[in-house]
Amino acid sequence: MGLFGGGKEKDEKINVLTQNLDEIEKENRALKMQLKVYEEEYENIEIIKEKFEKISRENQDFMTKLKEAEDKYKEVEERTHDVIKEISDERDKYKSELNNERSKEIIEIRQKEELIEDVQRELERVKAINEELNRQMEETERGKVIVLDAFEKDIEISEGVIVKGGLKTKESVKIENDALIKGDILAGKNVTLGDRTTVQGAVKCDGTLIMGEEAEVREEIFAGNVFISNGSVIPVSIKTTGDVKGGERIRIGGEFISGGDVFLGGETVIKTKLEAIGNVTIGENSKVMKDLISSGDVILGANSDAKIIKAKGNVTIGHNCNVNKVFSDGSVTLMDGTHISEGIEYRGSIKIGGGVTLEGTIRTKDRGEIL
Repeated sequence: MGLFGGGKEKDEKINVLTQNLDEIEKENRALKMQLKVYEEEYENIEIIKEKFEKISRENQDFMTKLKEAEDKYKEVEERTHDVIKEISDERDKYKSELNNERSKEIIEIRQKEELIEDVQRELERVKAINEELNRQMEETERGKVIVLDAFEKDIEISEGVIVKGGLKTKESVKIENDALIKGDILAGKNVTLGDRTTVQGAVKCDGTLIMGEEAEVREEIFAGNVFISNGSVIPVSIKTTGDVKGGERIRIGGEFISGGDVFLGGETVIKTKLEAIGNVTIGENSKVMKDLISSGDVILGANSDAKIIKAKGNVTIGHNCNVNKVFSDGSVTLMDGTHISEGIEYRGSIKIGGGVTLEGTIRTKDRGEIL
C-alpha cells in the first residue's frame, strides 16, 4: 500500500496539491504585489511626512509671522484709533471755532450793516446840508445871505473866493490863499486863514486861529491859541485864552489880551496895551506904544521902543532900546545903549550895560530909592 493509496486517488491528491500550490503561488504573487504597493505607499508616506514636516515648519513660521502681523495690526489699530480720535477732536474743535468764527462773522456783518445804515443816514444828512450850503452859497454870491451856516460840518473856502456874508459852524473853518470874507467867522473848533486872506468882520473860535502871511482880520479876534504869520494885520483887538505866537512885521491896532505866553518876532507894532498871563517876548526893531503888562517875564528885543513895562517876573531890555519906565517884581537887565526916561522900580537885582542912559528915579521895592 502506497503513501497516497491507489493511483487514482494519488492523482486526485496530486491535483489537489497542485491546485493548492497554484493558489499559494497566486497568493504569494498577490502578496508580493501588495508588498510592492505597500513599499510604494511607504515611500509616498515618507515623502508626505517630509512635506508635512516642511509644511509644519512653514506653518509655524507663518503662524509666528501671523502673530507678529496680528500684533502690528493691533498696534496700527490702536494708533489708528488714536489718530481717528485726534482727528475727531480736531474736527470738533474746528467746528467749534468755525461756529465761533461764523458767529463773529455774523456779528461783524451785522455791525457792518448797521455801520452802512449809519453812513447812509449820515450821507443823507450831509447831502441835505450840502444842498443847503449850496443854496446859501448861491444866495451869498447874490449878496442875500449874511451868514453861511454849515451846522456841524467843516467849512472849506477855495483860493481867491469872495464870500459876501459870514461863516458859521460848530466845527472848523479852512480858507485858502487870497480869499475875502466880508462877514464874521464863528467856529466851534479851529480857523485857518491862508496867505493874504482878509476877513472884514471878526473871528471867534474855541480852538486855534492860524493866520497865513499878510492875512488880515479887521475886527476883533477871540480864540484859544493864535499863530500869526509874517506881515499879518489885526487892526482892532485880539483876546485869547491861550498863547499867542507870531512871526515878523505883525501889526496889532487894538487891545491885546493873552491868557498865556506871547512871542512875537521882529518889527512888530502894537499900538495899544498888551496884557499877558504868561511870559512876553518881542523881537528887535519893534514898538509897543502903550503899556506892556505881564504876570511872568518880559524880554524886549534890541532897537525897540516901549512905554511902560510892568512884570511880576524879570525884565530884560535889549541893546539901544527906548523905554519910559520899568516896574519889576524880579530882576532887571539893561543891555548896552538902552535909554530909560522915567525911572525903574524892581525887587531883585539890576544889571546895567555900557552906554545906558537912566533918567528918573531908580527904586528898589524893598529898600527904597537908590538914585
